[in-house]
Amino acid sequence: MGTLTDVVGVGASTPADGYVGDVFRHELTRIPGLQLVNFSCSGATTTTVLHGGGYTFTTGSQLGDAEQFLQAHRGQVALLTIDIGADNIDGCFSLSGIDASYVTTGEGHVATELPQIMSGLRNAYSGLRTYGMNYYDRTWRRGCSAREARRSPRSR
Repeated sequence: MGTLTDVVGVGASTPADGYVGDVFRHELTRIPGLQLVNFSCSGATTTTVLHGGGYTFTTGSQLGDAEQFLQAHRGQVALLTIDIGADNIDGCFSLSGIDASYVTTGEGHVATELPQIMSGLRNAYSGLRTYGMNYYDRTWRRGCSAREARRSPRSR
């Protein structure tokens, strides 16, 4: 296996200041010289990862570009991060309550599309170490306890 030089990010995250960036900075302390290759997009859903939408990708989708990169860099990628699923139901919340049908539809998309995404990534680079997340709350990054996070204004 070659030198592990890359962290690849897929899913919903801001380029440098989100889940992918936080995992990258953590792993950089263990793997000097690590580089970040980030295909993630803020607001991505499982549907947009599979089929594109909102962002321009060489292959037409976030998944396609990530798969292409992984296939071209076998033996060089240290880990993959994926943060996806929360934006599938994010629009269901409003001041008047929760739209249960929106939640059901969003959960249905995650249940059918997430296995397709993971299968595509695994087929592109089998055995790759993967960090997965469905809703990232930066409170956890700061190392607070679960009890403190529940009381945090960001988690209400």
